[in-house]
Amino acid sequence: MGKILGLDVGTNSLGWAILDPVQQKFSNAGVIVFQQGIPEEKGVEAECSPAAERRIIRAGRRLKFRRRLRKYHTLKLLIENKMCPLTMPELQNWIRNGKFPIENKEFIQWLGSTKEANPYFFRAKAAETTLPPLELGRAFYHLAIRRGFKSSRKDASSSNEKELTSFKQEICNLTRILHEKQCTLGQYFYEQYLNGETFDEEAMGRCADIKAGEDAVAEIYAELQRRKAESARPAAAEPSACQSCGGSLPEGACYCPHCGAQVEVPAKVFCPQCGHEADADDCYCSQCGARIQ
Repeated sequence: MGKILGLDVGTNSLGWAILDPVQQKFSNAGVIVFQQGIPEEKGVEAECSPAAERRIIRAGRRLKFRRRLRKYHTLKLLIENKMCPLTMPELQNWIRNGKFPIENKEFIQWLGSTKEANPYFFRAKAAETTLPPLELGRAFYHLAIRRGFKSSRKDASSSNEKELTSFKQEICNLTRILHEKQCTLGQYFYEQYLNGETFDEEAMGRCADIKAGEDAVAEIYAELQRRKAESARPAAAEPSACQSCGGSLPEGACYCPHCGAQVEVPAKVFCPQCGHEADADDCYCSQCGARIQ
């Protein structure tokens, strides 16, 4: 009678045993451990397989090829629509043979960037007004070569997704509040600052500067109002003196409280032409100009 072979297949090992059914016992047994498929680095098992490095390099090659292809098709469309100072033969020679069209000075200037003329300036200007074809083409080309890459959602952890969702929700809530209050973002944060709320340190510093400026303006305005009121207040009449003893006379007195002499009240003077009351020493009326005395 034959023997029975038993196998235990694992991920990293293979166990085996031979059973003799007549004697009802194992005649032989053992285990084979497979060589580790993932290398060890400093005693710690690596987190990626040997194929992972190849995949990263291959992905880099594909990304470079796609960027090159996107650049080619973008420039082709721009040339066809007269938005790039480059010819199709020059573009073909650049893409296929790697020869950059350095002889085309107009194209070199088109690619260049200065403080007054740069892709970011053209992009901002295009949102407000119509651009010439070459400037608009430069903005489109800049968008194409600076196009970002959105990573797969599978690679994002659940915690990051929750944080992103919470952040977006906060933005939506803040937008709704600004719409309801009909105020700007700065006005909203300044109102929160006045209510005792705390937030970003830099924003808090700016709010403090604004508050100090408002306080200074309020102090200046109060001082101006005080001076204005003082200038509008009529000056107190100087106390008159008694012609007999020289003592000061209270307002409206008929007799001197010091010597008892009768106080002479000067007669009022009126304009003979218009009847306007004038000062005793006026020679002409301040209203009609007629001679008084």
